[in-house]
Amino acid sequence: MDLEMYNFFTEYLSRRERPKTREPLHPIKVGQPFDQIGIDIVGPLPETPEGYHYIVVATDYLTKWPEARALKSADAESVAFFFLDDIICYHRSPRELLSNQGTHFCNKLVDAICKQMKVRRRTSTTYHPQTNGLVERFNRTLCEVLDKCIGQYDGKWIEFISTALFAYQTTRHHTTRYEPFFLVYSRDTILPVKTVVITYPAEPTTEAETQNYLF
Repeated sequence: MDLEMYNFFTEYLSRRERPKTREPLHPIKVGQPFDQIGIDIVGPLPETPEGYHYIVVATDYLTKWPEARALKSADAESVAFFFLDDIICYHRSPRELLSNQGTHFCNKLVDAICKQMKVRRRTSTTYHPQTNGLVERFNRTLCEVLDKCIGQYDGKWIEFISTALFAYQTTRHHTTRYEPFFLVYSRDTILPVKTVVITYPAEPTTEAETQNYLF
């Protein structure tokens, strides 16, 4: 992780103006983390030397936790592998998947995964695209921070996706008043800047202290 870019991203996110509040057209009731996932495609972006020019993005509606992966092609197979690997295998199988009606989302492959995992499909309509507004807002944020890298690093925005994600995950969200990281893991993270400043005690942790922390 690039510490300088992490600090830049977190400062930028903290300074961003809060979005204008609007009455939601379709309120989304959320129960547990990763119950409802919104998914979308960002791009095409300036092509990287490796041939990547899309990003698939998913956001949890409760915790606001985002996941993202660079893609060479915004096709059904790439989206399906992202949904399976980065969402289902890494977090859990959601109860509901919200997307637009693009063919990279509405296809037999993604439908088969959802059917097997008992995930309900929900699509935003042309008339009400705000239904998937949470993901679209994160898309804008991600594009804004990566845009800072495109000119400075010869279009190698792909190298900063993970740093941008971690910065967002560890920055307090204006609606929940908590960091997505805290809402997912129920603890604070050790931020990169803290590892530089904090000196940890040299005394070894006792078994009793370890048991108390874990249980």
